[in-house]
Amino acid sequence: MEKKIEPCLKVSILLPLTWEHVSKHFMLALVGLVRSGERAGFECNLILSSQGYTDDNRDLLTKIALMQKADYLFHIDADQTYPANSIGKLIEWLEANNEDVIGGITPIRTNPNMPLTFKFGDESIGEKYWVPVNTPVMSGVQKVDGMGFGGIMTTARVYEKIGGHPWFKRMGKEADAYGSQQLGEDVTFYKKCRDAGVAVWCDTDLRNGHVVTGVFMMEAPRA
Repeated sequence: MEKKIEPCLKVSILLPLTWEHVSKHFMLALVGLVRSGERAGFECNLILSSQGYTDDNRDLLTKIALMQKADYLFHIDADQTYPANSIGKLIEWLEANNEDVIGGITPIRTNPNMPLTFKFGDESIGEKYWVPVNTPVMSGVQKVDGMGFGGIMTTARVYEKIGGHPWFKRMGKEADAYGSQQLGEDVTFYKKCRDAGVAVWCDTDLRNGHVVTGVFMMEAPRA
């Protein structure tokens, strides 16, 4: 009797690229991601786009991945590094918990290089639309409102859940539905998630790096 071969999950690694050269640190991390993902049994496909602004690129990359019937979409940035086991670890958590969005945690680029997530504020009481939250004492997988969009794993189904295209769009003051300040494409994606009741999760033990002149990792808070 022949052994049944299970179809492997398809993972699209999506890279918006707005410049010609990338760091060796990023390239080594990318190679590690693909090799580790394929060893874990996933079919990994890198797609990149440099069609203009980051929000347009992310939106185009997502459309391509969905057209190619990806099961999971892994959004990365070219100025970061990622643990090699990111793909397997993030998908394993999503599969086990029937969730749709999770990412590792990334330090900000300026000193001190603290890990950063954010929460949506309550503008009715004078809070900003979104508020950065440094998270030095987090451990494990935590529910958050949002975080930077490098190293974010999503299911393919989530884009239908949160509504139609565009999923990523930088919004200005005139966009009342997205608040009264300039918002990046990551913030608007998380706003769509919140409006649709889709939870966002952060694996605070999966630590990304940020490439500046070298690789900055998270710094422990000083007393």
